[in-house]
Amino acid sequence: MKRALLSCCLIWILIGCGSPAGSPSPVKTGEGPSNIAIDPDWQINLVTALPLERASLNLTCDAERSCWLWNRQQMWTTTGGTGWRVLQDFGPDQQDGIVNAFKLSSNTGWVIRAKGLYKTQDGGNTWSRIAVPRMDDHKGMMADLYFRDENIGWVVGGEYRALVSGEAAPNNALSDDRKQVLGGSVLMTTDGGVSWQPQELKKTTGRFERIIFSNNSGVVFGDAGGYATTDGGATWSDVLSRFRREDTGEVPPVLNAFFLDDVRAWLTLSGAELLVTEDGGKSWASVAESSPPETLGDLFFVDSKNGIALGTQHRVFKTRDGGRSWEEFQMNEEGRSLTVVRGAKSGLLLGSKNLYSVSYRRS
Repeated sequence: MKRALLSCCLIWILIGCGSPAGSPSPVKTGEGPSNIAIDPDWQINLVTALPLERASLNLTCDAERSCWLWNRQQMWTTTGGTGWRVLQDFGPDQQDGIVNAFKLSSNTGWVIRAKGLYKTQDGGNTWSRIAVPRMDDHKGMMADLYFRDENIGWVVGGEYRALVSGEAAPNNALSDDRKQVLGGSVLMTTDGGVSWQPQELKKTTGRFERIIFSNNSGVVFGDAGGYATTDGGATWSDVLSRFRREDTGEVPPVLNAFFLDDVRAWLTLSGAELLVTEDGGKSWASVAESSPPETLGDLFFVDSKNGIALGTQHRVFKTRDGGRSWEEFQMNEEGRSLTVVRGAKSGLLLGSKNLYSVSYRRS
């Protein structure tokens, strides 16, 4: 009975997404298999086909279980679980495409575009510009965002600073004139974006690309490094310095993170390494006893032992021991991304052609 109810809830995740009046006609989609994998622990079932096949698509879902799907130019919502409807078309300007999105509720959400931050309060029908003075007007680059409610939120990315003579900097961190370099930046608002305060972190080169929170515990990471907070962003500590590679002395990039609760979380690193914390991020330890066949990216856990993760080669793996060992799923479609539904022990898997629900059979 629990599995049946969960399956119904997962379907409603998408069919509950509204569509504004006057939207274009639904995009027709193809057929897909009803079950992407057969596994005794995990159930992965078809929700609906995707509007574009083998495209770079992203998904964000709110705690009310409604979702947006987007690429650089367009944002979709579902049309009754049988297709997709274009929610917003931001036009062909590749210099101002969608970078990231965060959906707080059925009405409220934010979109980072290349030229600024935008907010909707009517489900995506209209958008208003939110000023971020430290990053607007080519002063920096925004990459990700997280909002706890309509007032408290964060944007992360990088702010440009003068390049010091002789300073080594990667090309992707340099300004077009090569006179400035990006430094990792975390900005916090407590008034819905009216004002933004920089968070105190060690001076870095590069930018932060992701921020993930569970109440007061959170992590931020990118090519500027990886940092954790246990006090809602008031202070941040370096996660990666003690995990420097012995051969190069470099810190391994963080690829993704997942918080099971305020205490336990995991970080996936390049080189097929996995870190875990059991104190909300104050300390971290390597947990993998036998590395998976490929580096892991997106992941989520339903408890301290059972989890699922996507590899960088689009394969799906599962663990029964908290990440110490991993076993590959037998799949009939590659996985592109894995999205966790906030507040629920379930997920959504974007394949190359279809969207699937992911649930744990034994919960």
